[in-house]
Amino acid sequence: MGLFQIAHERKGVLLASFLVRNGVVREGMEHLSNLWFQSATPGSSWKFGLIDDDGFSGLDAQDTLGSHSGWSEISETRQDWEPKSDPTFISHNYYQLETETDSEAEWEFTSAHDIRGFFITDETRLWATSEIAGDPLSVLSGDILKLTYLAQMKD
Repeated sequence: MGLFQIAHERKGVLLASFLVRNGVVREGMEHLSNLWFQSATPGSSWKFGLIDDDGFSGLDAQDTLGSHSGWSEISETRQDWEPKSDPTFISHNYYQLETETDSEAEWEFTSAHDIRGFFITDETRLWATSEIAGDPLSVLSGDILKLTYLAQMKD
């Protein structure tokens, strides 16, 4: 369904830039189905969050925002995300869903963390999660992490 596009900077230098495919969680898919077919009310406060590597044992399609035993959130990390109503086509059937004010969510860290993954929430439901393969992304105090979401929409 989509990709998280990540850029990791330290002291103004780009250390890493990579893509991570999101996994789909049942809670998000059920609500999406209700939006399409049952005229449910969409979420209005979209956020990106970071998944901590400490204690991480895995993501599960049954995870919900209130219950996800295989992972925990890095505290104070949710960043606002306001997808544009008119996504930008970028390539190969992917559309960039940018925020209204900036093209990415941005974190500036005040302490070191090992990041295992990312998630999207509307503050009520968990919509998608994503795990970084291999080693976690290690950030230090002062590092900046920029995150953009790319949604796949096939025609």
